Amino acid sequence: MCRCVTIDPSGPVRIAVIGGGPSGLFFAHAVNKILSGEEDNFERRRIEITVFEKSSRPGGQWQSSAEAVDNDVACYDNLWTNGASHGHEFPDYTYDEHFGRPVDVYMRRKDLLEYILGRVTKGNANFFDDHVVTNTEVIKARYIKERCKFEVRTRNVKTGVENNIQYFDKCVWAAGDNGLRNFPQKLVDQVLRGGFSGRIIHSTDMRDFEKDVKGKRIALIGGGFSAEDLALQAVKVGVNYVTIVVRDARGGEVAGTRIWPYDKVNVLRGMTVTGSEGERRILLSKSGDLPEADKSKGCLYLDDIDTIILCTGYSVNQNMLSVENTQKLRRDFGDIEEELLLPDDWKMDHPLDKITGDTEPDAGYYSPRTSPDYYNGVSMTNPNMMFMSYNDFWWPLLAIDVYANILAGVCCGTVKLPTLEDARRLAYEESLRQMRDPLTRHFMDDEYHGPFQKFDELTMDLIYYANILFSMEAFDERMKLVKYPLRFIEEGGLQVTFDDIRQCHPFEGGKLPPGLTSAGRIFYKMMANSELHRWGEDDGCIQNKETNPLTYRDYTNGQDFHSMYTGTRARPSLESTWLSL
Repeated sequence: MCRCVTIDPSGPVRIAVIGGGPSGLFFAHAVNKILSGEEDNFERRRIEITVFEKSSRPGGQWQSSAEAVDNDVACYDNLWTNGASHGHEFPDYTYDEHFGRPVDVYMRRKDLLEYILGRVTKGNANFFDDHVVTNTEVIKARYIKERCKFEVRTRNVKTGVENNIQYFDKCVWAAGDNGLRNFPQKLVDQVLRGGFSGRIIHSTDMRDFEKDVKGKRIALIGGGFSAEDLALQAVKVGVNYVTIVVRDARGGEVAGTRIWPYDKVNVLRGMTVTGSEGERRILLSKSGDLPEADKSKGCLYLDDIDTIILCTGYSVNQNMLSVENTQKLRRDFGDIEEELLLPDDWKMDHPLDKITGDTEPDAGYYSPRTSPDYYNGVSMTNPNMMFMSYNDFWWPLLAIDVYANILAGVCCGTVKLPTLEDARRLAYEESLRQMRDPLTRHFMDDEYHGPFQKFDELTMDLIYYANILFSMEAFDERMKLVKYPLRFIEEGGLQVTFDDIRQCHPFEGGKLPPGLTSAGRIFYKMMANSELHRWGEDDGCIQNKETNPLTYRDYTNGQDFHSMYTGTRARPSLESTWLSL
């Protein structure tokens, strides 16, 4: 165990930041704000931050795919946000200040990237010159215990030279939770062995997207937001038909989208692709997520498939870190399952137990938000090593900024670290709390997965709203830690139980859960309104799906979305249909 935090008091604190996306940029921005602020409860030290960015410009995965290097993950050019734009607005740089006009409820990738970059350069036009080194890949970062220094070896992407070595006092991993694509090679091999002759690409390979999908029948494998985005993009460029194959019996994130343009998208729930039979036929079978799955009943097929797009997700890229720095982080992101040993008499004690029964828990696992040897991203065995992540919160950019402020506070001395023993106790207590939320427990406890499938659609809606509040409450604790200029929960805490959620449903009776701040009420309603767009309820009942050109982004209630800081409301609606933009 290394608890060496010694830094030469006569020189600057040198911090290496791996990754120049929002995580790395917001960390440097937060440090600058603390050092230039009025707070005086810490000893001011000169801090030198070097942000290493592999591509030719900062922005991370929010850059255009044309800016990506090698196999890096980047957004395709026409991406729009999945969540409401005002959930990505920051208190120190509002949309009014940047755009000078109302924004759409959902924002284009290029506009959001422009806003992110504009924020960090506000008040410091030389921000990128001061902190960011582009076209530079970190090959290896290892901690030298004897010197209490990080040795960082880099490679110039343009020249290929990788002999540059620098030494730093602290290292912040900010390479992003989606740094590597998950490519299911075994599945691809099975499909190819069966004779499939069409294109098979990952969701990040959008170079020839229009050519791959226009006028064709395509299959998307995976039920996350990538599948939702690409299904809509495919319809926009003229796809013939889209089938989304989702292993989850409930259909994943795409199941929440109940309105698809021209009825050109079909979601197959509880199914997996197992191979192919001939040049254009894909073999399917029921997944284990279906309680009634019986593989002996044979297989299903998708015929006339021209292109398969693997929407199979991403993983963190920690390959540049030495083993001692990554080993315990991996369980923090769920790559290694860290057992959570529950008390012998533990019970969920939840109103929904009457549906699921008193399910005996598995050992359980620490969730992505907690890990016994980390405190909000700081390694408690070596506090000079830190990790930026949004930690599975619903609103990633806002969460990244709050975590950036926590790590910046630790580096500057405005946030005090607990002891290792206290950090482990806090992680354990938080994990026990999370096990009492049905949606979170369903991810943490294998034994709860089956009972979770018993909930009907109405109950699942209530579980979703309860989880928003549950997450807002946990997130607010982190805001409070750094005195973030935004709070969701009043000091007395949320005054609501799951039994009360029906009465506190944001659109039934107009009541909101007691204990939310003004900003919290705005945020909660925006989250709920955004979900209603996917259900199609704000546009009424659509009678003829085949002629319906609308997507969930074709909103008509922009007045219900507004800034938590300025009160400025979103544009009432798009200027035309989203498909035509």
